[in-house]
Amino acid sequence: MNPLLDPPPEPVQLKDAPLPIVLTQLRFLAVPNMENQAYIAGFQESVRKDYPRFSSESMGLSFAIQMGVGVTQPTLRTFWRMASFDSKWVLTLTQDFLTLETTAYIHRDDFVKRWAAIIDAFQRSFTDITVVRYGLRYVNRIDDPALMDRIKELVNPAALGIISQLPGAERAEVSMSEAVFSVPEGKMRVKWGILPANAMHDPSIQPSTKRSWILDYDIFQESSPSPLELEAVKDVAPRFAERGYAMFRWMVEDAFLEAFGGKS
Repeated sequence: MNPLLDPPPEPVQLKDAPLPIVLTQLRFLAVPNMENQAYIAGFQESVRKDYPRFSSESMGLSFAIQMGVGVTQPTLRTFWRMASFDSKWVLTLTQDFLTLETTAYIHRDDFVKRWAAIIDAFQRSFTDITVVRYGLRYVNRIDDPALMDRIKELVNPAALGIISQLPGAERAEVSMSEAVFSVPEGKMRVKWGILPANAMHDPSIQPSTKRSWILDYDIFQESSPSPLELEAVKDVAPRFAERGYAMFRWMVEDAFLEAFGGKS
């Protein structure tokens, strides 16, 4: 199977999938009114049944402005959070993006269905949204020391590279790779490899307190600004998920699936 072109294999449900986070994000041209709670109230109400916990956070962003001399101009941005009762599913809305993230991923059909309902509510609540990027991201992580000792059994040797060839190399402190591929759905950025305890491969992802192997793939489309079309987002979301699963299955061996409650 070529994970960049071919359809994925039939999915294998993992009882204990090693997914610390899965997220999807729609980016659009800035709508300054999103800073106003009254403006976003209709959307919050439409998703409140599934995401009843509402909060906001103001975060400072800095921009360099040239006015004869360099200065830094701070500005505050509001992040509206809408979460499930257990906080395992979180919606974040700002003036230029909408994100759904979860630490309790079940399977792709469930995730895509939830996202489609959110996009439906979003389109009903706001007019003239102009999309610039859409992406779907999965972060897989192994940090069980016993499984890390078996990394050569669990991961495709082609992905492990030198780790698969040298005796003792599976105990490497750091061995990271990154690539961006063209795929039929758009682009796919993949980061994978071994990290020491508390090391971050991305500042937006909470690191493990233990040595770990990560597989982080982001499938996305970037385009010229275009109006939000509900059906287009609904159509591409499952295809993104399938492309990501094709990469996952190429990266891992059957022993990986077995270790997390899949194939026996």
